[in-house]
Amino acid sequence: MQENGESDGKIGETKSLRFEFKMLVDLENADLILRNLSSQSVFIVDIETSGLDVLGTDFICGIGIGTAKRNAYYFPFRHTGDSKNLGIEYLRKLLEILRGKTLIGHNIKFDIKGLYKEGFIYKDNFLIDTMIMVRLCSYFRNPKFGLDKVTENFLSSERAFYKMEFKKYLQKNKIKRVCDVSSDIVEKYCCNDILCVYDLYLKLGLLIKKTKQEKIWCLDSNTTKVLLNMEIEGIRVDLDYCKKCIDLLKEKSKIIESEIYNLAGEKFNIDSHLQLSKIFTKLQIKSPALTKKKSDSWSQAVLVQLDRYPICKKLIEYRTVNMLRRTFFEPIYEKNDEIVHPSFKNWGTITGRLSCAEPNLQNIPKFIKSMDANMIQEVSDSDLEKIKRIAKSGSGGRTMASGVFTGDEAYIDKDSLISARRLFISRLERSLFSVDVSQMEISVFLYYIGEAELLERISRGGFDFHKFVAIDAFGANEADSNFKFIREIAKSITFGIIYGMGLETLAIQIGKSKEEAREFREKYFNLMPKAKIFMEKTIKKVKNRETIYNDYGRRYILPEEDAYKLINYLTQGTAGEIIKENMIEIDKFLIDKKTRMLLQIHDELIFEVPEDEEHLLKKIAKIMQKNSLGIHMNLDIKKCGSNWAGKEDYVL
Repeated sequence: MQENGESDGKIGETKSLRFEFKMLVDLENADLILRNLSSQSVFIVDIETSGLDVLGTDFICGIGIGTAKRNAYYFPFRHTGDSKNLGIEYLRKLLEILRGKTLIGHNIKFDIKGLYKEGFIYKDNFLIDTMIMVRLCSYFRNPKFGLDKVTENFLSSERAFYKMEFKKYLQKNKIKRVCDVSSDIVEKYCCNDILCVYDLYLKLGLLIKKTKQEKIWCLDSNTTKVLLNMEIEGIRVDLDYCKKCIDLLKEKSKIIESEIYNLAGEKFNIDSHLQLSKIFTKLQIKSPALTKKKSDSWSQAVLVQLDRYPICKKLIEYRTVNMLRRTFFEPIYEKNDEIVHPSFKNWGTITGRLSCAEPNLQNIPKFIKSMDANMIQEVSDSDLEKIKRIAKSGSGGRTMASGVFTGDEAYIDKDSLISARRLFISRLERSLFSVDVSQMEISVFLYYIGEAELLERISRGGFDFHKFVAIDAFGANEADSNFKFIREIAKSITFGIIYGMGLETLAIQIGKSKEEAREFREKYFNLMPKAKIFMEKTIKKVKNRETIYNDYGRRYILPEEDAYKLINYLTQGTAGEIIKENMIEIDKFLIDKKTRMLLQIHDELIFEVPEDEEHLLKKIAKIMQKNSLGIHMNLDIKKCGSNWAGKEDYVL
């Protein structure tokens, strides 16, 4: 561990010893325990709280502390009606001891947020999250990250028994909050948590060494504090606008609901799979797919394939409108807080990309037309049909349904327009800026397949890769009226190769027959034979059960039937590592500045910048153009101004 609070990749050095003791700290022993703790440099931390909103209305009721000597202590502070609670002065002393030390936890950002609310300064601490280690060591695409499941999987099922017992105790006594449980009971539960976390750290550390993933563990661990800074800072929301959108969406939902009933010829529960199946049977509409239980599937993807039926178009729109209202706008409004604190996970995906939750800001549309039939701009009827076909697989960042369109157009402030991004606004006397890496996945793809010349052309700027493929591979003429569509086909094939898309899916996506899709793909490979060679080589590695790493050292384990996913893992994962690498450097640069990095949306970073620090964007841009792989990145910088939806070109 380095003194500057960054990881040097050395983990799991402490040998596992027997559990010395665990103790409930009280007024008689508190001073002695604090003196003993002050000589330690590594701690396992586990806070117990009244709930999960530790940056909001919830609070710490106790803090569990473990040491490398395998001693565990529980400091009670706010247990309801508990005479053993310590005074807040002991909380202050404990926070001072933890300052600047290495802190280990399972979902450590949650613990640090709770401590931060109490006044803890964490900027000099190094944070180790065992959830990152679980991701690196798991063979599963979606491993169970709960401490009880992780303990079962990596230690033993017996070790997780205490958690089940504690849950039974809460249920039996009808207790919903840990703060309402007596401290002597929570002490046993919390100290066992600490012991499990420490043993996981030791065991998983050895597994990371064995699998040669120390480099990527180092990168992900150094990202933890960067994400924590972003989450604590949060982003401001316009609650009045949020309420307006909820009302508009409810109004729109009622209109669509009535239209669906008219098309169905009767009223029914639109959200019921069983009743929906009966309606489709009556209308003689058959599903092209089955659910796991072998019944007809009516998922959104299936409805898109059936959008030639008016009722399917309306169902797509109905679900989209209500999904946005129920899962996005309403939760934000109900929380009634002007600052949203999203959670970014550097352990959330198998590829290595960051994921986001509460709310998921990486999966929101740029805008949605709700009430005005004329809000789709500069898109002809013929182009609209082409875009619909392309959008069936989500290509190009667009989604299309009857009355619902998401695109790249600039936001227009109009009463009938609902924009999820318009909801997010800047703090007073500051502006939001978007810094987006142009053609990032394409650059990484070209890097891996060895197309150095094309990569160099992208790095020089002004080179549109998809346009190049449309012209050189498919003989398209830029002056032709259908050139944009041919460019979309070129784009679809490139991303189809990256995502491992089959010919049938590609044919649906580009609106062509399977044979035409095959012909387009062959022309593509004739232009870039290295792409085909790389694709065949990587698939062969999976089939030969070879261990595969991306160039940052992340290991990928795929069954033979998933071999086609590997290029996607390598491309998306490496793009994700590059952004994390950039974010670490930007976070260091901004440490003494007023400018703040707020959000990461895959290849895009959102900053909040006061006017007198706009010049800092030059330095930020220089950081983002470089990476340890030597791939020069071009950037698209936009000034959003007072809200995220409004973007204008910004020249440095």
